[in-house]
Amino acid sequence: MTGRIGRNDATRRLAFLAFAAVAWLGLGSATGSAQTAPGYCPVQADVAPGSCVCPSNTTWQATQASCAAGRCGCAMGLQWNGSYCAQPPPPPPPPPPMCQGGCRPNQVCVNGACVGTGDLRFTLTWDQPGDVDLYVVTPGGRTISYRARQADSGTLDRDDRTGTGPENVFWADDPPAGTYLVCVNPYRIQRPTNFTVQVVRSGLPTQTMQGSLPSSRQPSGCQQGGRDFLGAGPLFALCDRVARELLSPGRASIVVVTLPERLVLEETRELCDALAHEVGLAPERVAVNRMPLPVAPESLADALSLASTHGPLAPAARALADTLSARASARAEAEAALAALALPRHALWHIPAAPVDPSAHDVARWLRAEGAP
Repeated sequence: MTGRIGRNDATRRLAFLAFAAVAWLGLGSATGSAQTAPGYCPVQADVAPGSCVCPSNTTWQATQASCAAGRCGCAMGLQWNGSYCAQPPPPPPPPPPMCQGGCRPNQVCVNGACVGTGDLRFTLTWDQPGDVDLYVVTPGGRTISYRARQADSGTLDRDDRTGTGPENVFWADDPPAGTYLVCVNPYRIQRPTNFTVQVVRSGLPTQTMQGSLPSSRQPSGCQQGGRDFLGAGPLFALCDRVARELLSPGRASIVVVTLPERLVLEETRELCDALAHEVGLAPERVAVNRMPLPVAPESLADALSLASTHGPLAPAARALADTLSARASARAEAEAALAALALPRHALWHIPAAPVDPSAHDVARWLRAEGAP
């Protein structure tokens, strides 16, 4: 009867589809002796042309003049790290200049010069030769600079007028409690320069403040909101409170929760750098949520093999192979982006797969299960 299917026919078709689904998932065999499609080539291994397909982020490179053999090598700009093709790590920064003859016990070497240190230290360096001045206003309202080198037990022990610093204000012990203002003025310099101010406090993380300055200009006075003032925004105010009330007593640590996407991870790295260098609070852990699960090579091979047949499941198998390939690429891209974070292995942690985003309580519980401090 045209256009109608009996109950028994429908039952038989459902049973066939169930059997086919089991075979499709690799629990049974549905390939028979059909011709199989080539799988992915191993990276950096010699293979015969046409015997496999180069995976993403790689290109075919002949290894013999006759083109009888070749290999899948990393695409331009990437390098093999032993597991996948990734961006090469940035070159290490040049070592700072050494202080000839060493420094005294109450000094440290900064940019090739010995400067005083103690319970509190403000140290300025910059990257273009010239005269850049450091101003520190004490909680009592007195300014320490090249004009007045001592106030409230603090001392400016180095004033650099021709080089790239350092200039240094320090308290050997018992610095006054309260708020300090820090200002930087490009008094006499030929071109714009980048500067760094390190605030070193005994028993607390080092805080680093960075910025850029124009060429020479007259000082405007060190006052909050002035053009030479190193402003402290809401991020610093929040983290400073966290440091004083939680981290310093050793009762808590910072955990950043992020997603395994390249742009999100780049923003995460910028946030971690800002917390570490501008505020002085390095995150203890970076937790990655929704990390793509790894794809078993045999699963992709089975899907490609089934897709090469002419049976009714071939279109679905091709769609499955495309999905698995995309997931493998997403996993590789996420791993490469995580590697670029350059975090210690113990600091990077994958949140278990869950249908909803974890709460702060869930993250704390999983961290405790891992033995995190």
